[in-house]
Amino acid sequence: MKDDANLDGMLVAASTFLYFQTGTPASDDFQRAMREYGAGFTKEIGAAQAWAAGKLFEKAAADSLSATKEALLLGLWSIKNETLGGLTQPLTFNENQPAYDPRLLVHRCGRKGAWVSPRRLQTHLSVATLTLRS
Repeated sequence: MKDDANLDGMLVAASTFLYFQTGTPASDDFQRAMREYGAGFTKEIGAAQAWAAGKLFEKAAADSLSATKEALLLGLWSIKNETLGGLTQPLTFNENQPAYDPRLLVHRCGRKGAWVSPRRLQTHLSVATLTLRS
């Protein structure tokens, strides 16, 4: 898509980083894992989402001595305003409450054959509030 001139300037809103992103420790870790273990897998947004989900599980289980449902839920509920190093929008989990946050990571397609992320992967409340600069 980045090379399609018809899409130059298109905005993409996502709850996770984009699968081709590099330049942060968290995204570079994903790229390294895909090079080492991802032969035969297609790198696409689903791979980025699965990676972020795995990192979230890893974070929730980090302080637990057991892998029980209860221990994992306690770990999850301890997560507040967590982006997993820039892999996701800020995530907060509260006991027995929905985990929803309207902020998104906004990416811009096609800027002369390259993907860019306005404001360096900061989250935005909506695409409509985002001001882009050339």
